[in-house]
Amino acid sequence: MPDTAVVRSIRPYRSEQQFIASEGWSIGKSSFILVDQKELEAGTVVRCEVLLESGQQLMLVEGVVQGYLAPTEARGGGPKVQIRRVSPSTRALMTRALEAKREQRGPLSLRPESLAMKPAAPAPTEEAAAPKPPRAPRAAAPEAFGEQNFQSPQPKPSWPAPAARLPRAIVESARRALTSRKFRDIETPADRNRLLDQLRQRARRANG
Repeated sequence: MPDTAVVRSIRPYRSEQQFIASEGWSIGKSSFILVDQKELEAGTVVRCEVLLESGQQLMLVEGVVQGYLAPTEARGGGPKVQIRRVSPSTRALMTRALEAKREQRGPLSLRPESLAMKPAAPAPTEEAAAPKPPRAPRAAAPEAFGEQNFQSPQPKPSWPAPAARLPRAIVESARRALTSRKFRDIETPADRNRLLDQLRQRARRANG
């Protein structure tokens, strides 16, 4: 059967606020340190009471010793107790102590590790610092409605204007005249050869 120890610790403070400000670090979510108490064997069941110097009760706890925290120049030491049972007032004090520790740590953006100096950005080189020439404006995309948008304009041929259409009555009259006229064979002239020679001579003179 594990040993049982009863500890009554009077702390040198006049108020709960002073106790939390000085020894709030010793209080965790499910354990606490019996500051300035002698070392106890691990596994020892502890029933302890923590009081102010006026005798006002701060904590009433039952737990099991887990080990011993050695003192340093910055803080005291003592047995570390794993909590089993606490009074309602003790639970409320532990909550206030944990909130105070969170406030002392500050928000993440103000903690020392978040204030570390960041390496300075490298100075811009001459190539980077020189202003870049303005880009030429992009040509507007052609509208997709015909090949004329993708080719240079070509001059249109100047075709003669179409002849005016004759009235129907004149066309019918001319057709009747042509169909009713009688044609005869054209006779060959008697001096056909002489005429051809004259035409040939004219052609030779014209061609030099």
